Amino acid sequence: MEAGVSPGQSFDATPYEVMVRDEMWQVTNYDGAVPAARMSVRDATVYSVNTVYARLIMDIGPGGVVDLARDMGFEAPMEPDPALSLGGLRYGVSPLEMARAYTTIARDGVDVAPRAITFITNAADEDEILYQAPFEAATTRIYSEETGREVRSILRTAVTQGTGRRAILEDADVSGKTGTTQNYHDAWFVGWVDGVTTAVWMGFPEAQIEMRNIRDRNISGGSFPAEIWSTFMEDAMAQRPGTGLTGVASTQDGSSEDDDIIIIPTLEEIGRAP
Repeated sequence: MEAGVSPGQSFDATPYEVMVRDEMWQVTNYDGAVPAARMSVRDATVYSVNTVYARLIMDIGPGGVVDLARDMGFEAPMEPDPALSLGGLRYGVSPLEMARAYTTIARDGVDVAPRAITFITNAADEDEILYQAPFEAATTRIYSEETGREVRSILRTAVTQGTGRRAILEDADVSGKTGTTQNYHDAWFVGWVDGVTTAVWMGFPEAQIEMRNIRDRNISGGSFPAEIWSTFMEDAMAQRPGTGLTGVASTQDGSSEDDDIIIIPTLEEIGRAP
């Protein structure tokens, strides 16, 4: 949108192929589906239509996409390749980078530098603070507030009507996006609600291994990742006052009222469960 593309602008949604660096780049949609002959950018985002985004990046150029990714905190080496529009990276990104980027989206385009440590105390005297992080984290506006509002609206619809429906929480406005790489090598759901952003990634860190027929599913971002996100966020948000969400609430001593513990299995355990 910052490059002048309207969310209502429509593109051909049929399978696409184009020469890129002396090679034919062929793009299809999830499971080869063609939901419509043409689709708007908004609807293509909501329903994860690859072929629209492939044509979009060819129109605006991949260089600007790399620049925006850098501004939003992605540090992995990136080449200005059209496959970026579909997550095609030689070097992967981390869940922290994804959570940071989606926090920027949740804040209408204002980036917040992540920090893992807020304070350090003396082990011998907990009242002695050795380090105290600034109360306000460093922030930078990445894109306009108007663009931010539009993007937030689209990602809200991606959950209520699109591929992220399994992430829905009762009595909460969830916004987010699914992601599935080629041949089911990686699956993501990243989203936010009430000031908390969470990124869920499923895959094999040691190699690009297809996640097919795991509990009778091919693993896409809208399957286990969205469900894991929903389970985690329900309990996380229950510990934040005023959210109106039910779930496991903490007592003053930090224990759970229901004494429940959520254990999220590894991919190997999921795949080999009877």
